[in-house]
Amino acid sequence: MNCNALIRLELPDNLVSIGNQAFFGCSNLTSVIIPKSVSNIENDMLFGRCNSLTSIIVEEGNPQYDSRDNCNAIIITAFDKLIQGCNGTKIPNGITEICRTAFCGSRINSITIPNSVTKIGYEAFNWCQELATVVVGNGVTAIGDDLTNLGNSFGSCLKLKDFYLYAINVPYTKDNTFNNTNIENAVLHVPINLVETYRTTAPWSGFKEIVALTDSNPKPEENTSEDDGREAYAVLSEASTKLTFYYDKYKEFRGGISIEPVYYDKGNVHDYVPTWFEKS
Repeated sequence: MNCNALIRLELPDNLVSIGNQAFFGCSNLTSVIIPKSVSNIENDMLFGRCNSLTSIIVEEGNPQYDSRDNCNAIIITAFDKLIQGCNGTKIPNGITEICRTAFCGSRINSITIPNSVTKIGYEAFNWCQELATVVVGNGVTAIGDDLTNLGNSFGSCLKLKDFYLYAINVPYTKDNTFNNTNIENAVLHVPINLVETYRTTAPWSGFKEIVALTDSNPKPEENTSEDDGREAYAVLSEASTKLTFYYDKYKEFRGGISIEPVYYDKGNVHDYVPTWFEKS
């Protein structure tokens, strides 16, 4: 914590757990490698205000966390939650949540949040003083913690200029989401059918202008390729009591089992046993 002389961090191969605020305020830290041995990361302000951090890599083979697609972030593999980002992060498609304090104190000047994200945690982008442009996809339904009074998801973003919000409906938003952010000098861009709703809904109503999104506005990136590396697979729980099916690019990260397409006659459906299923 507050080790200003620390520039590069290589943690020992036998490290198991990293606690809250472990590297908070290490302002000159530029890169970190998380060993595959790490099975527990407490992510509250883990790299908070490490404003020079540009590279985060989780070693391949870690069963709990990953840095898929060279995203420069720490992701909880099983739940697709991004718990720590940095200046060099590109949020991958498929992430469902930006967790609390994930980018707190970073020097990002813009961020694009894909359509797959449904929640942005409290203080996720707090104190990002260089952040000028935010693009949020259409899947977001909550900004801040709906169980407590914790907000500040975009607090103290002193240079915020444009906030592009593609949400289909007005997301649940804490009143203090933009605490100490000069939204009275920023423009909110939203779907045309929701402009009037945002103009009467706090805290969004505090923006200088609220205008309709246009085709020329920046958009969340989506992978539309048919051959994008996704595949169907299954993951068996540790207790061997639950089988979960996925269709994405992260079979290796999750320790998945390849599966085959299911073809059957309606009359024989109960007789079908996939080849990957082994009875004990």
